[in-house]
Amino acid sequence: MARSKEQGRKQKQKKANKTGGVNKAKTKAVKTNLKHINVNNKSKTEEADNKFDEMREEMIGDVKKEQKTVKNAQKKIASVNSSVSMEDTTSEFAKLGSNAT
Repeated sequence: MARSKEQGRKQKQKKANKTGGVNKAKTKAVKTNLKHINVNNKSKTEEADNKFDEMREEMIGDVKKEQKTVKNAQKKIASVNSSVSMEDTTSEFAKLGSNAT
């Protein structure tokens, strides 16, 4: 028995994505897109870095001002403490204690 010609041939598999004879547009190169993205990201990060540097400088300036005011307050307290004698204060407290009873 002779086989027919059609039975002897392998059947072609159908393609899943048919374009219908239309040429697809070529995709852009990935490198160029990445370059554009990198340039945009670099500029954004530089701007953010500059803003953070400004904020840091302002905070350092505020801390230095606070340290100066604390030092001035400590000097005032030290000058007040040196002018008060302990003997006078203890005698005053003793008088208060004797008057209360």
